Amino acid sequence: MTVSQYPNPVEDTTSVLKTSTRNQRCLSRLFAVALTCGIVSFAQTAHAATVAEQAREILKTNCYRCHGEDGASEGGLGDILDVRKLTAREIVKAGDPAESVLLERIVDGDMPADDDALSEDKIQILRQWIADGAPGFNGDASDRPFISPFDVVDFIEADLKTLNGSAPQHTRYLTITHLHNAGVSADELDVLRQGISKLVNSLSWGKRIVVPEAIDPARTVFRVDLRNYGWSQKIWDRIAAQDPYHIRFQSRAADFMYEVTGTKRPLLRADWFTTVASVPPFYHELLQLPDTDGELERILGVDVNSNIESGQVARAGFNNSGVSRNNRMIERHTSRFGAYWKSYDFSGNSGDKNLFAHPLGPQGENAFEHDGGEIIFNLPNGLQAYLLSDAAGQRIDKAPTPIVSDPRRPDRAVINGLSCMSCHVGGMLPKTDQVRSSVLANSEAFSQAELKQILQLYPDSTAFDKLLDADSRRFIEGLIQAKVEPGKSDPVAAVATRFEQELDLPLAAAEVGLSADEFVQRLTLVPSLARIFAPLTVSGGTLQREVFVASFSEIVTAFGLGHETASNSVEIEFAYIPAGQFQMGASDGDDMAEADELVRHSVEITQAFRMSRHEITVGQYRRFVEETGHVGQGGYRFSASDGKFYRSDRYDWKETGFPRDDSHPVVNVSWNDAIAFCRWLSRKEGREYRLPTEAEWEYACRAGTTTRFFTGDEVELMQKLANLADAALDEKLPALLGETWNDGHAFTAPVGQYRPNAFGLFDMHGNVWEWCQDSYVSDFYAASPTKDPQAPVAGSFHVVRGGSWAMKPKNARSSDRSAMRTDERNLLIGFRVVEVLP
Repeated sequence: MTVSQYPNPVEDTTSVLKTSTRNQRCLSRLFAVALTCGIVSFAQTAHAATVAEQAREILKTNCYRCHGEDGASEGGLGDILDVRKLTAREIVKAGDPAESVLLERIVDGDMPADDDALSEDKIQILRQWIADGAPGFNGDASDRPFISPFDVVDFIEADLKTLNGSAPQHTRYLTITHLHNAGVSADELDVLRQGISKLVNSLSWGKRIVVPEAIDPARTVFRVDLRNYGWSQKIWDRIAAQDPYHIRFQSRAADFMYEVTGTKRPLLRADWFTTVASVPPFYHELLQLPDTDGELERILGVDVNSNIESGQVARAGFNNSGVSRNNRMIERHTSRFGAYWKSYDFSGNSGDKNLFAHPLGPQGENAFEHDGGEIIFNLPNGLQAYLLSDAAGQRIDKAPTPIVSDPRRPDRAVINGLSCMSCHVGGMLPKTDQVRSSVLANSEAFSQAELKQILQLYPDSTAFDKLLDADSRRFIEGLIQAKVEPGKSDPVAAVATRFEQELDLPLAAAEVGLSADEFVQRLTLVPSLARIFAPLTVSGGTLQREVFVASFSEIVTAFGLGHETASNSVEIEFAYIPAGQFQMGASDGDDMAEADELVRHSVEITQAFRMSRHEITVGQYRRFVEETGHVGQGGYRFSASDGKFYRSDRYDWKETGFPRDDSHPVVNVSWNDAIAFCRWLSRKEGREYRLPTEAEWEYACRAGTTTRFFTGDEVELMQKLANLADAALDEKLPALLGETWNDGHAFTAPVGQYRPNAFGLFDMHGNVWEWCQDSYVSDFYAASPTKDPQAPVAGSFHVVRGGSWAMKPKNARSSDRSAMRTDERNLLIGFRVVEVLP
């Protein structure tokens, strides 16, 4: 217990506002730990790093093609270079080569599958790497700082403030923060960044490549100016409206973000966006592709029939293709921005579908009859875009699998955009024409006119290869400008494939903005969700994305992440708080704890309830007073002239002596005043409202955490989390000696200025102390019930929780218990209310 009541006379006020200072810890313990702990030598560390690098190279060279490249997942094993996944799924058992399935399969000769067995030297390197603890490749992801969703919003707020004019209205953001938090390898994160850049520039009619700029130190949040790519705000909003992972944030930074961008959804997950924007319908909408190939040709300045008639094309026909089941022909035209390639695909090889017997067409006598095709054309920036069409030239989303297929996809369907990008990773694929040589070998079968036109349309390999090479160079130059490493794999396909894979525990947690430990803790509060997500809690367990998406809305609501809100006629917003269990009392090892909070005990809140997201404001309290005529005279007032607090019966909730408005929490209200407010609200709304019990308050404040504050144990985090005694207050009350940071609020701050907790509750730490329903009993924890504990309501002192603007972090901890006289009114205390659910 910290404070009993405001002092009187005024000269003693500062003694009440001060909190006890912490004793300094003895440094000798640190020296003792240093002497008793083993110290890993530099040589050992360097050895492990070298072995890890060698192991990575072995896996990449010999295994990656079937287990990771372009999302390949032979036998269900992908991400061969993701050590976290290998160990989580016990494919590699760190420190125990003999129990590692990966090594066992290699030693037995089952892998690699192409009969190219690893040498004994390479096997020994893998064995040593596992024995060393299977250290991660290219840096240990476990050392990364966790980036919360609110950190992301803060980054965005800061970035938007650097932009001028109307730029913020056209600015949007793509994030891979959840993958960073999930421990995805540094190499794969780089591939994801490349995938983002390639995709947005492959959806652009702009003349130049514009690489999305990372705005945070970890390079996980990327700024996208819609104008650079020719995208409208409407198309962004249409895509964003389909986002199943949307969480609306509530904070000062978030309000700024929504206001200046002019949209409720200015940020999207890059992996989801890449997956949906690289396929129809959004692939077509973003590129504004017309409905027919003829319309596209007019846009690009290509007259196909005229070019064929005049011989201004280059063709290659062949029997074998990577995607086509039958003979195929590709045809090159020159367009406004480079090349325009068109394929002619067939549903068979006989009759007029036999390209070697009918090499001319698609018009004229003895012309082939094709069934559809793929169009590849250069964008103004040098990259490629794609369109699939049927025999009539109508744009289609997906090609018929009897004609062409994509072996990388489970359904083997060629989908416009993504399938094309994953195939044409280096631009145009090298192809050798077989028609010209076939016709020359059987020239008597063709008329002289036909022969002349065929030889004109189907050039020799030297001329054709020059065209292919030039077009591929143009494409690769665009990739390099987009900071995409040309290679065998397509980063866009890699992003989409990763997104569609199963989720493990770290990834599922990161996708809702939590650490794995926090995620599991929250699950224990919601049994219905614990059943759904149970597979994640076992070693190596995974969950299908379909299951995760189906439960996403429920989980963010139950965890308070999505902040399901309800409001009433007084405009009080409420957050849903699920029933659940928690450990009440001081966290283990908390040296700030007082005697009355030391009995740590298990408590079950058996009924869900709603709690006001903010402390009751001046404006809300004013409505209560105006409608009831309630009088609560007597309170304190700050005097700016001498820096002292004065008590008088003339002072009440309207008279505080420091600046505030209707958005600030009401103060100078007693427990009795708060009870009267709850009774009025209950009558007005026809629902039961009351103060929270002390157990409900701590349960709601912790929101599944077990630390001092709902963000952890570190006091330094409070400068972003709470309005507490700091340098701003020191300017008014120098004797108080608050924390060194300055949040700009000497006294109360408007509600909702700081980050909410996981239940969506604001200012649970700091701003004003909050009255609870219970009377204060110092030893109540010693014998309190385990279910819905509550001390007697009647009493001379009642519990206040959460600290205030004049208190240090010690008094704002989740477990800190303080008390005030029931009739006390002062400038430190306000309240929030609970709605009882039927």
